[in-house]
Amino acid sequence: MDYRNYLSRNFGDFDIVISREQYFIRVFWARIIGPDSRSLLTDYTRHTFFEAEVVLEGSMDFLIGSRECVTVQESHFVIIPPDTFHQVTGSCGEGARLILAFSLETGDSRLNGAVSSPAGLRPFKCSDAMISLLDVLIGKEYEDTTVRRSLISSVVEAFLLEMFDIVVRDSFVSASTASGDRAVVKDVVSYIKSKHGVGVSVDSLSKRFFISKRHLCRLFTEQTGTNVRENINHEKLMRIEELAVSTNLSLHEIAELCEFCDEYSMNKFFRRYNLINLSEFRKLRRK
Repeated sequence: MDYRNYLSRNFGDFDIVISREQYFIRVFWARIIGPDSRSLLTDYTRHTFFEAEVVLEGSMDFLIGSRECVTVQESHFVIIPPDTFHQVTGSCGEGARLILAFSLETGDSRLNGAVSSPAGLRPFKCSDAMISLLDVLIGKEYEDTTVRRSLISSVVEAFLLEMFDIVVRDSFVSASTASGDRAVVKDVVSYIKSKHGVGVSVDSLSKRFFISKRHLCRLFTEQTGTNVRENINHEKLMRIEELAVSTNLSLHEIAELCEFCDEYSMNKFFRRYNLINLSEFRKLRRK
């Protein structure tokens, strides 16, 4: 995408509030500026909220405090913590950038302090969530409607979740983190089992356990040797078999209980693993 056509676009005050049990985020604004605007967009340089600076073209050199310089390349981003003096000191290419300013409160003190030190600043690579965010903000005309605000909120939330998942993991690579990872996977496995895989998806697990889908899938594979979706499918398969053998429910009723849209879809799923349909399986097991 040619971002130069959008450099004068001002997205204004979003004032988007994303509230969950684990965290509370308020997005103040998101704006795109060009290489001529080297200072921050406000009248002061010391902020009480976080900033995520995304370089769209070329690269940017950020002076952090009085000495540390961080270079951020195109399609990368850097997190600026609260109350940190910073400014753009140089650029090459066009130097277009997106600034997303937000506050964050969480119940996890580790997360609140994850990027509180300027020494912890470093560039992070572009992500799928970031691309989606840029597409929403830049690719369409801005209209302050309920639907659009809801869309932006969901995309911003996805980006921030992914961003802080990266930050917290990088900041706390230790035995305690490894232990925490094992606990998360154990809790996920228990939850899938308690639900028999019914109504469970990677998306819902990501939101429930406050972890990005990518990180969850990687941890799950490392810890269990299988992937999340297969584990969900296995538990759902066990549930279908249990209901088919131990109850007199019709296949249509079993399909409804296991949240399939119809009996055909359930049989198609079942045959992937058993090579026979469910009615044949039921007859064989009962014999």
